[in-house]
Amino acid sequence: MSNPKMTPRRILIFGSSMHIWSDLIFALLIPLLPAIKDSLGLTYAEVGLLRSTHSGATAVLQVPAGFLAEYFGEFWMLVTGNLWASAGLIGMGLSNGFWLLFIFAIIGGMGGGTQHPLASSMVSRAYNDSGRSAAVGTVNFSGDLGKMIAPALGGTLLIIFGWGGTMLYIGAAGVFLMLVTSAFNRNLNMGRPNLNVTTLPSGDPLGESPRNKAFISL
Repeated sequence: MSNPKMTPRRILIFGSSMHIWSDLIFALLIPLLPAIKDSLGLTYAEVGLLRSTHSGATAVLQVPAGFLAEYFGEFWMLVTGNLWASAGLIGMGLSNGFWLLFIFAIIGGMGGGTQHPLASSMVSRAYNDSGRSAAVGTVNFSGDLGKMIAPALGGTLLIIFGWGGTMLYIGAAGVFLMLVTSAFNRNLNMGRPNLNVTTLPSGDPLGESPRNKAFISL
């Protein structure tokens, strides 16, 4: 890392923070679903479809996000993804019917597709072999913190602002946080990943079979 301020610890904190916020956004919907059902008069099937769509839409852009990160770097893709998901949450909070809510659930859900492939990639690049496994484990665990925070935060704000206001304020907070984070890109942006493939020594047992070589390439 050429920038002395761009330390592995800062990269880990950034990746973990992005994961906390991403998983918080997606877990936030769960405690709000009963209120949404009663407010909009939804059926249980519609409630289930809303939840599964919001979560399932994250799969749509995971592979494309990985390709785009090779050109733009993980930092901007992670910030953009969380900004996208937060904007989708604002749209859901402003919705007054099932179909509009459903559309914004898809849109916002797609923004969450950048988190899991890219935060781990960025953190693994920042650490050497001795600390990499613990760092990647930390960034993955941080998402569970977001899932634990979401029910308490969502339930509290639900009492005060209702389900729409809760989504609106959390989404707006996410947009604000991502814009603030983008201002620190010089200290956190590692740039594009190194696309050069390292050839394993011929005596390395992992490099002997074509199957293992294919696995390593993943």
